Amino acid sequence: IGGDLNLPQADWNGDAEKTRGFQALANKLLWDNGYTQVVGGPTRGDALLDIYLLRPENSLTSCNIVPGISDHSGVVLEVEWDGICRQPKMERIVPLYHKTDVLGLQTFLRKKFALWTGNGSCVDEIWGSYKNIIFEGMKRFVPHKSLSKNPDPEYYNRDVKRLKVKVRRVYNKRKLGDHYKEGLKRLSKELLLAKRKAQETFLCSVLQNEGNCWAEFF
Repeated sequence: IGGDLNLPQADWNGDAEKTRGFQALANKLLWDNGYTQVVGGPTRGDALLDIYLLRPENSLTSCNIVPGISDHSGVVLEVEWDGICRQPKMERIVPLYHKTDVLGLQTFLRKKFALWTGNGSCVDEIWGSYKNIIFEGMKRFVPHKSLSKNPDPEYYNRDVKRLKVKVRRVYNKRKLGDHYKEGLKRLSKELLLAKRKAQETFLCSVLQNEGNCWAEFF
């Protein structure tokens, strides 16, 4: 977590004893969540304004302060990431049972029945043979469909998706009159607010076992 917070009065080392105001929130963020502030010097004059909070601390390789733009210095971090926390959504293949070639499947199973019942010296072998026949029948007589990955962020909920559809519809009609243009502005604002709310709710659910969410910090 990082950026120009413009809070020169804050002690980001977690050593301050204050229990009220912003410093108390900063302490809580550092202590309760295990973050470490890794920028070791001032980034504007004598003030430390650009901060980076890292967890775990041993993931930091180096942190350097370099000449920046205007009166701010820049911060260059080298970090070793352990890997992504969430698995990306993969493309899925799903069977379309309602389009099954029923007659073909029935004929296939009748032909396989004698072979299945006549082989196998134990329950495990009989069950394994049965499963193989079923899977082969599904592959041959049940059509399958490939579901592409959803490009939407993971935090999008039902309200956000519903507003997205409304915005898209009004956008396509925006040239038909001012009424649609005004509706587009209104719905766009609603969509932006819904996205922010959904993102905050998602972050809260992710961090619920690791401390309080950013809403309490701000």
